[in-house]
Amino acid sequence: MIKRMVITGASGFLGRKLHEMALKQGWKVLCINRHASSDSVSFDAPDLETYLSDFAPRVIVHLAASYGNEAGGPGLHANLLLPVRLLQWAANKNKIRFIAAGSFWQMGDISNPGPVDMYSASKQSLTVFLDYYRRCQHVDCYQLILSSSYGPNDPRGKLIDYLADSAKLGKTATLGYQDKQFALTDVRDIANAIMLLASSKEALPQLTYKVRSDELWSFDRLISLFAQLGYPLLTSHPLSNKSMIEIVRPNDGHLPTLPGWTSRYHLADYLCERLSISNTRRRTDGHS
Repeated sequence: MIKRMVITGASGFLGRKLHEMALKQGWKVLCINRHASSDSVSFDAPDLETYLSDFAPRVIVHLAASYGNEAGGPGLHANLLLPVRLLQWAANKNKIRFIAAGSFWQMGDISNPGPVDMYSASKQSLTVFLDYYRRCQHVDCYQLILSSSYGPNDPRGKLIDYLADSAKLGKTATLGYQDKQFALTDVRDIANAIMLLASSKEALPQLTYKVRSDELWSFDRLISLFAQLGYPLLTSHPLSNKSMIEIVRPNDGHLPTLPGWTSRYHLADYLCERLSISNTRRRTDGHS
């Protein structure tokens, strides 16, 4: 029997890695992206349900997301309307597993729980729909709360690659609130978690699980790691923007980790490769 998976947001950083991994594991994949192409369907295709019925997926993975100002306008389609449309289609079928990528942003800070912007509010709103379709429409729904990600060939210019580039060039890295703590997960580990859940034949008891290690990083700890790798970092911490709500300590620690999943990739190893350090298997205290 051919395993069939739908991936929304398949052109994104995580989506590309998941698509690649699914194909290697023998899945046939239907991609849904913002714009239609020769190998993908568009978000707003009027005949989307026909594509889905013809493809007959066993698993739908919703990764598509819009951030920033767009999240309060057109981005609401990707963040909320598209997944609800897919859930409604799945409710009329049998044995569809629906996996939605959540974000630690929707959980807020320990001292200020809950969404902090339109992006995180739409993510948290989807949780309500996932719960409804799971309880009342018997769709096998799950939400995986993801942390900040990094990994090979990341085009986004996120924190870890920004720090690596700054260290290599000897430039000062401008960082956020100095006491901030955060989780970091390699994109390959996130894709592995999704594939683990997609491939499991057993239903899990809860709707929401987190995909990250329990350890949290700080800027000081990252600076120490770079120093031990031989690349001292110059950093500055401007005054924080009071108009923004800071997530100083993520409020997702109470969530259970996805059963059976553990991280395989380590930040120190990724940085050794990124910084072209020869001993790529080097371990440092607390960074393995």
